[in-house]
Amino acid sequence: MSVLAFVMFGCDELHSVTLNVVRADIYMLAYVVGIVGVLSAFLLWVAFRRKIRNGRKEQQFIASQAMLEGKKEERKRLARDLHDGLGGMLSAVKIALVTDDVNLPFLREKINCCIEELARVAHHLMPASLSHFGLKAALKDYCLSFSNVEFHFFGEDRRFDERVEFEVYCCACELVNNSFKHSGATNIDVQLMLTNDRVMLTVYDDGCGFDKTLASKGAGLKNIKDRIAVFNGKIDINTSPGNGTETNIELKTEI
Repeated sequence: MSVLAFVMFGCDELHSVTLNVVRADIYMLAYVVGIVGVLSAFLLWVAFRRKIRNGRKEQQFIASQAMLEGKKEERKRLARDLHDGLGGMLSAVKIALVTDDVNLPFLREKINCCIEELARVAHHLMPASLSHFGLKAALKDYCLSFSNVEFHFFGEDRRFDERVEFEVYCCACELVNNSFKHSGATNIDVQLMLTNDRVMLTVYDDGCGFDKTLASKGAGLKNIKDRIAVFNGKIDINTSPGNGTETNIELKTEI
């Protein structure tokens, strides 16, 4: 073998070794990059899961606080109803009893008023039709107590968790009450739709409407939003001054 051939052979061998070393380095670099990528993805996944977990805990805390606040407001309202309504009527009965000339027809009228007021307070707390027959029957009975409130039902009449039924019932009562007190409505329409896993309530009135940016912090609307927040529900209010108000509430729940 000539010297030139030997040198060329040595160069080929060196080139081959160099290529193998470079190829090995590339494989090692790719392996390291892959490991780093997998670890980065895993750490991002862990951080994402932790963020979701913390978000759920915060959401549960907010919901529990809203429920406690709602219960506190209910106690205040109940105390006010008993004191201002039933308490005043019973005081009148007491005064009538201690007089020398007892007016029996007057007493009978006042006692009947006391009974009606007590029934009204009890009905607002938990109407018998709600606990016995469900949301459809309770809302239908409630709407029938007004001459200008219409009730419409869609879907299949079924029972849901009693807490869901009670909160939706209270929201409907609050919305109807707000329409009477603030909108000057002549007609109110209450619609209830029940599906396999959803409760949808719509209350529409033809009243004066309002500016949502100014009324969003009102106590009545806040109570409704707090009730809905407990079940991660959705509320949508369509209104403007002079155009009536439509409120849509949707809760996704288990039967």
